[in-house]
Amino acid sequence: MNVIGLGQCGCNIAEHFIKYPQYEVYLFDTERREHKNFKLIEEQKTHKDYEDNFPEYRITPEHDETVFICGTSGAITGTSLKLLHHFKDTEIRIALIVPEDNEMLEAYKLQHKLIFNVLQDYARSGVFKDIILISNEILEETIPDLTFLNKYDKINEVISYSLHMINVFDNTKPVSKTKIDHKDHCRILSIGSYDYKNNSEKMYFLLDSEDESCYYISIPREKLEKDFELVKLMKDNFKDKKNMSYQVYSNNSDYDYGIVIKRTHFHQGQLFT
Repeated sequence: MNVIGLGQCGCNIAEHFIKYPQYEVYLFDTERREHKNFKLIEEQKTHKDYEDNFPEYRITPEHDETVFICGTSGAITGTSLKLLHHFKDTEIRIALIVPEDNEMLEAYKLQHKLIFNVLQDYARSGVFKDIILISNEILEETIPDLTFLNKYDKINEVISYSLHMINVFDNTKPVSKTKIDHKDHCRILSIGSYDYKNNSEKMYFLLDSEDESCYYISIPREKLEKDFELVKLMKDNFKDKKNMSYQVYSNNSDYDYGIVIKRTHFHQGQLFT
């Protein structure tokens, strides 16, 4: 899979994928980075300048699927559509990171609104596979032991690991799963963590409405073999949830891990008008 990082935020997250052999990582930023697929973008003054002056790179994507990661603040997002044109023959998933409102300069708020709306519209129309919305502010509240020095690195690690594990789950056969009539037009997503032991979830973006949910639960193989309460517990957890499915996976570690994906077909953005 190709992973593209755009700008400081996108590149910082995308760099976490370099340690995984499954990905070909591409970094595009105004500051130089030490990576074979790094491309320097000359700093521009405006959103439109970035779009008009985007270099004509020669890029041949390594894989048929692409994850494009970027923030919504900063004029460099003006290069988004020009950059994605180089990956137009691949299936593209957008991971859009929404910054805290009070961290955005007034000059960037209009640019934020523009890219936030445009990329959702492209996903809803089927140009992209889907778009995952992640709020830095909401995600931060789910991570313990943050300091001024480790805050963004921890946030970026959670985002990159979550996106990686979704890919792992999608390419691994579960030991058990329930069926759902998946709605293909639901292309706006939110992701979060899920703890099956207390049936709790922590979303990283709060959708205005939800059409369906899918829970991915990874459990140590030994526990799957010896815990006779798991089947009943899982059924009890999900018996009252509507429009959902869950999939259980085996792992060779000593810990459990869960992710939930919620989908909607409604355009988000009431908080950003």
